[in-house]
Amino acid sequence: MALDINGTILNTIPTSQIGPYYTGLKNGNFVTSTGATGTLDLFNSSGVKIGTRDVWNDPNGWSYSYTYMGGPAALTDGRILVMPEWGGSLVCSCSGAGITPYLYFYDSNLNLVNKKDISSLNLLIFIYVALPNGGFACTADDAYGTHTARYLCYFDSAGNLLEKRDITGDIGENIFWQIDGSSTNSGAILLSKIYTHYAWRYNSPPTLLDLSGAGVESVGSIAGNSLQEEQPTLITLSSFTANAEKKKVVLRWETESEIDNIGFNIMRSEAEDGEFMKINKKLIPAKGSATKGASYKFVDDKVKPGKTYFYKLEDIDSKTGSTLHGPKSVQVSYKKKGK
Repeated sequence: MALDINGTILNTIPTSQIGPYYTGLKNGNFVTSTGATGTLDLFNSSGVKIGTRDVWNDPNGWSYSYTYMGGPAALTDGRILVMPEWGGSLVCSCSGAGITPYLYFYDSNLNLVNKKDISSLNLLIFIYVALPNGGFACTADDAYGTHTARYLCYFDSAGNLLEKRDITGDIGENIFWQIDGSSTNSGAILLSKIYTHYAWRYNSPPTLLDLSGAGVESVGSIAGNSLQEEQPTLITLSSFTANAEKKKVVLRWETESEIDNIGFNIMRSEAEDGEFMKINKKLIPAKGSATKGASYKFVDDKVKPGKTYFYKLEDIDSKTGSTLHGPKSVQVSYKKKGK
């Protein structure tokens, strides 16, 4: 059934004409897939079929003993991600199943524009969701494994693996179909475990969301390939401290995530409402990413006993400029020699 944004039915499509998996495109069209035949179908916003693609026999694809194709996912750059061979034997019950060997990337007209051989990663991929940078994240298991959503993997827009995180300590025992997911416009990944009231929000570290307080006792699935949330600050700062240690002031800070971060500066003043001046000679380079935080340390040894200093942390990003955090105050109390 095709609906407009107001919920008005535009067209009703018999299920015999479409596959069970689908994804919406930025231009208002949508794509469905039939795993058992390796077919993609393209529909316009009114639900009229305007194109089809035999993925398994795509002349620009790879030859393989295909058994079952994974569903499509629209990426934020307009491309469509498809696993021409999913490999999940719990669905296709076929010989050779158990590994996801390839990734195919189609444009909005179902033309194959890129492909990636990922067989060396030895993964069986389950759900995948788009990320703001054009890449994607997915849940996965080891190839020929037990069909457990064991890992959360991050890929760039070319299909290169960036990070592989073991999440079994978070979500516990599961079968892959119990774990559903979506992404947010800030790059966070949301995973839910159906028939429970738990969900997890992943940047770094993950955050457990107990939904029972909102009256949710059993999650079905999380709808949408890219959920919208309020855009966070580019730096998610989890701590920032300043402490006098011997004849120095030691500043430490930790981040949970860093989006487009270049680095940091330390600003110091002798009054809370005074002029803050940069005291680091060179920019302190960023070590985190959009999915991973980092720990930092800076030592200020140009301090005098008996004085109180105020510090601000400045983060520099590549798009919007800088953001100040603080101030933090510290009194230096060591005594000079001979005093």
